[in-house]
Parts: sequence; C-alpha cells; structure tokens
Amino acid sequence: MDETLFKFLMQAINNVGFPIVVIGYLFFRFEKKLSALDHSIQELDADFHKKAKG
Repeated sequence: MDETLFKFLMQAINNVGFPIVVIGYLFFRFEKKLSALDHSIQELDADFHKKAKG
C-alpha cells in the first residue's frame, strides 16, 4: 500500500472512526456498480424499443 494512502486512511480513521471510513469506501464502490447497471439498463431499453418498432 502506498505510504500516502496509508497515512490518509489512518488520519481519516482517527478523525471520523473506522465504521465511517468503511461505509465511505463501500459507498464509493457501490456507486460505480450502480452507474454501470444504469448504463446497461438504458442500453437494454433502447434495444427493446428498436425491436418493438421494427
């Protein structure tokens, strides 16, 4: 692990607590996955409408 990242994590844990840091990390990862899922649903919807019209 990069030393600056480690120092940042230690400072964040000291400031707000371990559970808050973990929740922030999980939220960041979850947000990426939601964005990818939203994109996939929009593509599926567009394909569905193309097939329904043609």
